[in-house]
Amino acid sequence: MLPAQRTLYVSIIPKKQESEMMGIYMFSGQVLLFLPPLIFSGLNEFGYSMNLGILTLGMFFFASFLATLLMGGFEEAAALVQISVQNERNEEIESRAVIGADDVQCSRGPDERAT
Repeated sequence: MLPAQRTLYVSIIPKKQESEMMGIYMFSGQVLLFLPPLIFSGLNEFGYSMNLGILTLGMFFFASFLATLLMGGFEEAAALVQISVQNERNEEIESRAVIGADDVQCSRGPDERAT
């Protein structure tokens, strides 16, 4: 995992989800890092040609290339994160306003409460 990849990934993670998203990032990275050499070594140990092993590694590179092509751009991801952050802020403001309104009603005496 290159530091530039991690920095790019961290820059588009929504706030308050850093641990969850980094866990997914690290888990998927570890799974995908050991799988191609394992397949190559397994094929080699079972007596298959090394050319077949190299072909399987090429298939992993091709799959990663296709996945990269299907991803959106950084600007799109950053815009989606900004929208998500703004929605969370709006929900937090609304919940504070509701809590504040409840506090005002509770602070009134029994004779002053609106019916």
